[in-house]
Amino acid sequence: MKKIYLVLALLAGIAYGEKNKKSDITLTDGTVLEKAKILTTSPTDAVILHSGGNVENISWDKLPTELRAKYGVSEEKQKKFKKDQERREALNKTKSLLLSKIEEAFASTIWVEVEIKQVLSNGILCEGTGYLKEVEKEQVTYSKSKKGSGLYPNEIVTNRHVKKYKTMPSFKLGGGEWVFIQCSTEGLYEEVSESFFVIANGTYSYSTAFTGASKTVKSYIDSYIYLGKLLTPNELELLSENEIQMAIKRGIKSRR
Repeated sequence: MKKIYLVLALLAGIAYGEKNKKSDITLTDGTVLEKAKILTTSPTDAVILHSGGNVENISWDKLPTELRAKYGVSEEKQKKFKKDQERREALNKTKSLLLSKIEEAFASTIWVEVEIKQVLSNGILCEGTGYLKEVEKEQVTYSKSKKGSGLYPNEIVTNRHVKKYKTMPSFKLGGGEWVFIQCSTEGLYEEVSESFFVIANGTYSYSTAFTGASKTVKSYIDSYIYLGKLLTPNELELLSENEIQMAIKRGIKSRR
């Protein structure tokens, strides 16, 4: 039994020694890495520990042919990996540009609360209020009181109080006149209040119901309809719903 244990221990020691064997590696440029050991590998390089405790990332192109063959690294695999990597980088760059466009668009949005006056086929005529980005303001008040101590306890002193609060500056859409909002009209009715994130969109002309006269008013577009115009269907398919929503939130947060 002892002999069996000794043989097993010997075999284990040999296997461990082979696994952790260190030998010199000569790179293709002639550099010699003494007592080198490969710690980890990737499709592009190998992490090598060599004499003096130095650890380096060495590209497979610089390593000898037999070592590349030992780790199953071929020129074809490297080309495929590089091509896939370039494709991923190009996709990430495209997605970054698309998300920046969404953020920029939603940074220009206005929150509006309106009363619908007329429902059209492509939007609504309405009047209401627009709200800009939330800002912090200070409310300063003063109070008077007796000093209550010292040489002149009845002396009146003025106290200054500062209260900070947040508010959203508002304005009347169209200067109080009707405006047009391009939006989905499903479920919308006249004399009903609605709210939207909108983007200024020039002017809109329509004919009045009673006289047929042409009238031009300020126009806005629902931000989500604008998003569909901003990006093509193929571009939208590149982005996940979560990525789009996060970009929208960042844009709204940075509203001007």
